[in-house]
Amino acid sequence: MGGMKQLSVLRTQLEDPTLDAEGLLLLRCRLSRRLVLNSDFEGAREALGEFWPEGGRRPSAAGLSAHAEAELLLRVGVLTGWLGSVEQRVQTQERAKDLIAESLSLFEALGETAKAAEAQTELGFCYWREGALDEARVLTREALGRLGEGEAELRGWALVRAALVERTAFRLNDALMLLNEAAPLYASSEDHPLLGRFHQTFGNTLQFLGVAERRDDLIDRALLEYTAAGFHFELAGDTPNRARTENNVGYLLQRLGRFAEAHEHFDRAAALFASLGDGASVAQVDDSRAQCLLAEGRYAEAERLSRRAVAALGRGDEQSWLAEALNTLGCAVARLGRDAEARATLERAALVGERAGDVEAAGRARLALIEELGERLDPRTLRELYVAADEGLRKTQYAEVVARLRRAARRVFEIQGEAAAPPAAREVDAKGGREGAAGAAALIAAATARESHAGGAGVVFAPEAVAALDASLEAAGGEAEALRRSVERTLEAADGEVFVGAEAVAVVLLRQKNSGEGGYDFARPWDGFSLKAETRRFERPFVELALRASAGKVSHAAKLLGFAQANQLNSLIKTKHPDLLEARTPVVGRKRSIIGKGRARRKNPS
Repeated sequence: MGGMKQLSVLRTQLEDPTLDAEGLLLLRCRLSRRLVLNSDFEGAREALGEFWPEGGRRPSAAGLSAHAEAELLLRVGVLTGWLGSVEQRVQTQERAKDLIAESLSLFEALGETAKAAEAQTELGFCYWREGALDEARVLTREALGRLGEGEAELRGWALVRAALVERTAFRLNDALMLLNEAAPLYASSEDHPLLGRFHQTFGNTLQFLGVAERRDDLIDRALLEYTAAGFHFELAGDTPNRARTENNVGYLLQRLGRFAEAHEHFDRAAALFASLGDGASVAQVDDSRAQCLLAEGRYAEAERLSRRAVAALGRGDEQSWLAEALNTLGCAVARLGRDAEARATLERAALVGERAGDVEAAGRARLALIEELGERLDPRTLRELYVAADEGLRKTQYAEVVARLRRAARRVFEIQGEAAAPPAAREVDAKGGREGAAGAAALIAAATARESHAGGAGVVFAPEAVAALDASLEAAGGEAEALRRSVERTLEAADGEVFVGAEAVAVVLLRQKNSGEGGYDFARPWDGFSLKAETRRFERPFVELALRASAGKVSHAAKLLGFAQANQLNSLIKTKHPDLLEARTPVVGRKRSIIGKGRARRKNPS
């Protein structure tokens, strides 16, 4: 049954005079749920009638069964979260979460698994609004685990919500997998509000993938999904989501450089949201338009709009959206040359994201700091920013963000390399030798400069990898020959862009220390590795030293090395270190006892 038809049927049933108080409540809850799906939040509040608590209080459940109480708490909690978002009221998500969590506990106690899963999905959505993506992910995935094949509608709804969480976290492949799983569940559906949300989330995911990977086929599919979403929202009479679709299409067009068309869609989205009094959504459109203006080079206009978006979003609980708007504002101010204000704004964006639990938003803010202000920050601060950005974005599947992060790593490395090398030490001795104060960064920079014309400039060392190499150089008294050989081999063997992290450096340094040689490839640190061979290399010096200390006596050397018997050491030398055979004193055969022989003859007379 379609959404509009369901609404009509439910409203007719409310007029049934035979309904008792609890039956009337449950019917009102069903009607309120349908109106929320249509984004008619005021209608949903009116549908609850006298059961809606004023002033944010807990609804009265006097005289209700446990099931009816749980249903009322769920509906009031869900509606509280939506109204708090639209009306930008602080702390409403916390109140919504408390009510929904209480309903979840009641449904679990009653053994109503499907209703518990619905409550858990709605609870996760409240966390999503706040930007607490990890909590939202856990709750939504657990809800999916509760739902079997017989709960197609609820399962499809939970899958779309789970995909929305992953899309927000830029885990786009995960989102796409969830949406593909949901697609068969919506194939025969006539529920326009649910279909609209499914196509809208699908379009969002395809849009980001298509733009990041420069795939026209995905962008075309995204536009088709948005068209389908708009169609279903119009049939459902869902104006807010029609407006969101307009905003999404505008954002996609601005990413494609079609700025005039993008502004037309932003205009329509803003007008629709303004007519509804939805200030938070108007602010989101302002932020989208500000990003478009940034791309056009219209920085002053971008600052004005993003500042308005920050002011509006700062009044509510949607901290992830606030972090994104602050990010946009920081970039606009940076491009207007106001460095101190830009830095403070981007640092605030990172802090807001972290406090909300949206580590990806915090990571993107720190990445923007490097991109916009990198050359005006000291090397140590820049390195710390990169490490924090890399940590925040380590799980992202958004190719564009990964590419930006790699470019930022190269920029940090270049700035650090320039700062590390004093003027007299800018050019590293081509023959190796001691690097002194120049350090690893200068050595890598010089090797890269020599190799760049041959294609090796695509190798980027993470700041923490450079720090590990610096520590190794310091421990070696500045001796850089082995390091220089490894860097040069890495550059020579590089095929396209290569990112060298701290773990790769740790492997190479350990192998280098064990073998006493350089020339390992940082990009392929495990190439040619054999634990048995490395173990032999490690143990050989100790065997040799023990033999020297015992003047070649294997029995004494075996005790020094912790062997229980000398023949164990003899076997090790023969099979693994035959070059040390000459370091032993000659093995003297054991003499037989004359007495023993005599006794043997007496026991066995001829």
